[in-house]
Amino acid sequence: MKKYEYKIFKVSQTELEKELKELGSQGWEMIFYGKEQESIFKREIEVKTSKNLEILNDQFSDEINLENLKKDQ
Repeated sequence: MKKYEYKIFKVSQTELEKELKELGSQGWEMIFYGKEQESIFKREIEVKTSKNLEILNDQFSDEINLENLKKDQ
């Protein structure tokens, strides 16, 4: 599952290109630009899982699927 964080930022006209390049290099993507130079940016958050959790998820995804659920009913 993807998770995002959001940032509201007021971009100044004089430093627009520099500020946008800086935010972009940090992984921020502009998703809205308003009349008052107020912008909303988002970037994906890395969700860390342990190897044990990944193994459990793989096991359960094989055991709990639509076909098995239909058989149980």
